[in-house]
Amino acid sequence: NSKNLISELKNFVALGGSYKAKLGEKDDLVMAALLATRMGQFISGFDDKIYEKFAEKFEAEAQVPLPIFVLR
Repeated sequence: NSKNLISELKNFVALGGSYKAKLGEKDDLVMAALLATRMGQFISGFDDKIYEKFAEKFEAEAQVPLPIFVLR
């Protein structure tokens, strides 16, 4: 739902052995999304039910959580 993130993803390219935004563009939202995804993946290695724990916490606080991605 983020137009800014989608825009940054369109300008995120492989340059040499790394990935970054095209010259003159930004990639801070892409990098933040990558870090959040990697943290979720790392944390899930400690507890298989991490998504349920996050969901319970947000439900108890009556807040709508942001999407949580747990990759295996």
